Amino acid sequence: MRRAALGLMQCGLAIASSAVLEAQRAQPDSLLTLERAVETAVVAHPLVRLAEQRIAGWRGVRLQSAAAFDGTVSSAASSGEAKQISSGVAGSSGNKVNTARETGYALRYDQAFRFGATLSQELSVNQVSQLGGFGSESGSATAQLQLGIPLLRNRGGEVTRMMEQAAITNVDGAIADARHVAAQVVAEVAVAYWNYVAADARLVVHQRTEDRAARLAEETRQLVAADERPASDTLQLLANLARRRATRLNEEQNRLSAQERLGLAMGLDGASALSIPKSATAFPALPTEPDEFDRAPERVTQRLIATALDQRGDLLATTRRVRAAELELRSATSGLRPQMDLAVVAGYSGFVQGAGALGGFFAPLHRNVPGLNSTVQLSVRMPTSNAAARGWRDAAIASATQRDIDRADTKRRIMTGVSVATVAVRQARLALIEATRSLDYAAQAVENEREKYRRSGATLFDVINSEDAMLTASLGEISARQTHAMAIATLRFVSGSLIDDSGRVRIAELSRLP
Repeated sequence: MRRAALGLMQCGLAIASSAVLEAQRAQPDSLLTLERAVETAVVAHPLVRLAEQRIAGWRGVRLQSAAAFDGTVSSAASSGEAKQISSGVAGSSGNKVNTARETGYALRYDQAFRFGATLSQELSVNQVSQLGGFGSESGSATAQLQLGIPLLRNRGGEVTRMMEQAAITNVDGAIADARHVAAQVVAEVAVAYWNYVAADARLVVHQRTEDRAARLAEETRQLVAADERPASDTLQLLANLARRRATRLNEEQNRLSAQERLGLAMGLDGASALSIPKSATAFPALPTEPDEFDRAPERVTQRLIATALDQRGDLLATTRRVRAAELELRSATSGLRPQMDLAVVAGYSGFVQGAGALGGFFAPLHRNVPGLNSTVQLSVRMPTSNAAARGWRDAAIASATQRDIDRADTKRRIMTGVSVATVAVRQARLALIEATRSLDYAAQAVENEREKYRRSGATLFDVINSEDAMLTASLGEISARQTHAMAIATLRFVSGSLIDDSGRVRIAELSRLP
């Protein structure tokens, strides 16, 4: 049955495609191809640029979350005087004021690690000079290394490290979102482009119909002048010509609207949208032989559903967001635990008398060092209510649940969309076959009625009615081709096969079935 239908379609194929071909006659460099329209859109469309900025924003969040693991160097220098009153000694009158000048310098380095531990290194040097006649000097120095290990809260870096991993996962989600946005833009451009091609073709059909009406009116005028037709026929044909001309003018406005929609879909501004040249890419053709869509439609549907679930950018993005929410929940759950930290401190101290100048200032670092000092400390901090941590945990649970629901809903919509789009392609194929057959029959009927009219075997109304039937069939065939092309683009989009794994648009496959 399908082979027979395809065979019958061939006789009307020239008529079916002639309107589109005539609509595309122009200089080659002044035509707009589907490929060029898509390339313009993926660069100029605001949604694509917004998606790129969302990626940049999440990368900033990721960088911000990694700041917790940046090493920090701090230093401090101090200098001052302290005055003390000393009681007088025997034989002296009154108390004396002693002045002590203190100079100090400290250098510290702090580092937090992704597995939760912290490391601090500190070096401090102090010098005290006694003034007021005493003139004695002393210096001290301390160097120590402290290692902190969380035992409950943030054990293994569950609070800080998980937040960084969540930010990284959100960056991946934003990239997948951008991929889906690009696919949406490409699909929108394809649909708008086929609408523009159809508008061009419809305008050609209406112009042809108007031209045929003008020729028929002129032929009838000549027949009336030769007393072969009544004069009343001329008025009827002039009225028919005026009606055709009005329809063609309305179709020019429709084409302008289609041109505007295509320009907006391409991301162009108003002036650029209205200067788009004629279309150059023809509607996709039907296969000459039955294919997998005809032989095993259910298998095709299942294959495309599997492809969509693996390739669709929106599902990939929701999956990444679910993973990020799970990491945030782990971080929030760790925050419910008490703060118990183990600190191990090791270092040494030095002390010298008469430190003197700069060389002596640092002398306590290596002189009179009695040995290594060490301390082990276990600290516990337990909030009485821990409301902040519980609130964070509850919010994280709600966020994870929402994202999981969103992922399930996205998956459900994808599966339904692929099933419907696959059926739409098969229905569009059958409709195009029938529309092409109808156009072929209508074209033959017009020629027959016109010939009978010349021989006075048909009335003027018969000719006009056949022309109307021809117009309806031509517009129906264009609409069927447009629907078929849009169905292919939609199926490409819902099955996730418009963008490849590297993020490049598969422009060449927009007119082919996946």
